[in-house]
Amino acid sequence: MRVFNDKEDDHGQPINTHINASRVLSRTIDELIGISKGLLADGLIVQTEAIFLEKWLTRNRDCTEIWPYNILYSRIQDMLEDGSLDEEEQTELFSLLQQITGQIRVADELENMACTIAFNEKPYPDISFTGKQFCFTGKFLFGSRKHCKEIVTSKGGKVADKMFEKTVDYLIVGSVASRDWRHSTHGRKIEEAIEFREKYNQPVILPESHFVKFVYS
Repeated sequence: MRVFNDKEDDHGQPINTHINASRVLSRTIDELIGISKGLLADGLIVQTEAIFLEKWLTRNRDCTEIWPYNILYSRIQDMLEDGSLDEEEQTELFSLLQQITGQIRVADELENMACTIAFNEKPYPDISFTGKQFCFTGKFLFGSRKHCKEIVTSKGGKVADKMFEKTVDYLIVGSVASRDWRHSTHGRKIEEAIEFREKYNQPVILPESHFVKFVYS
């Protein structure tokens, strides 16, 4: 038996609320992209703009599970938690909005460093959490390093702050690429991981985007 929705449009036709809700979410995300482009227009992000963006995100929490809302909302809350947006956070938020609006493609940034950032060959292997040890390096669109670690432990995994021979199963590389990575702790962790993988066939080196897929699976 076919069941019709009891709501009707102006023409007396039944409204498909599921489709309607999807359209609303799509328009909201389009609006978020537009706002982000506007904030980037003058070449910098200041605290008042970050606060405005946080308030807009709070008013539109129906998009909580939708990209890029889910990433941006958690990051901007972390940044403004202490009541101020410092210079490093301004730079990070500006870069994040560039990536969200397509002005910077993270994949391109990583590809430019592919000669030394050696992710495992595709297709990437599935990720399991229980009893596995993870190490993180770089900055993450998904959230703070602390948040990433909490996700792993909540799923039965363990987290190492440093690379250790034969014990780290996965090195997860953050999506916020930096061209000075070679001179940072970020770069040294990757180089160590490559060396260990050549010797012991582990850890598996994976991008943040692949890690996030299994967080929600």
